Amino acid sequence: MPNARHGQPLIIRNQPVEFSFSPVAKTTRRYGLQTRVFTSDPWAVMAEGIAEKCPKASREAALAFNAQAEDFYDASQSNYTHRPSDELLDVTDKLRQKLWSSVLLHPPYRKYYLYLAPLGQKGAVLPQLLSMFVVIFFLGSITRYRPHHFERLLDSHYGAHLLGALNEVPAQFIYLLASEMLKREVIKASIAS
Repeated sequence: MPNARHGQPLIIRNQPVEFSFSPVAKTTRRYGLQTRVFTSDPWAVMAEGIAEKCPKASREAALAFNAQAEDFYDASQSNYTHRPSDELLDVTDKLRQKLWSSVLLHPPYRKYYLYLAPLGQKGAVLPQLLSMFVVIFFLGSITRYRPHHFERLLDSHYGAHLLGALNEVPAQFIYLLASEMLKREVIKASIAS
């Protein structure tokens, strides 16, 4: 390592500039000195930065990733004993409402999805099992009380999605419900029909 050199402190606007990885920021015309941000909640500061600087097309996803990272961070801060398994259920419970899953016939037997609802709809998002129940109930009531509407739904641009839901949702619902009730993964046997 070379020997230290003597020099003069950098002074801007009569203030010495302390070392920082981000000492300046570009304003509309030129670079200016950055100020420090004092906060007790860095997650809110990051969310504000995303809202201000992230392109609109990816802003919602970036905010969701920020929220997920905060949840993971909070979960990692749990005070657990020498056995992490003592706290594992608390960690997974914090993620349960943010992740949806599909039951698979082969390993890993579950596929998890992060559900990113549009910001204006987040308050209206139902838990996965309740959402599935609502779909089954709705389709059952149509076929029972208004069967003539069912054909019209199948012929609409939702028809393919509707057929997919009819084929998949009932079985997925039963396996996910069984898993929820038993608090363990219940998987469809690959030889079962």
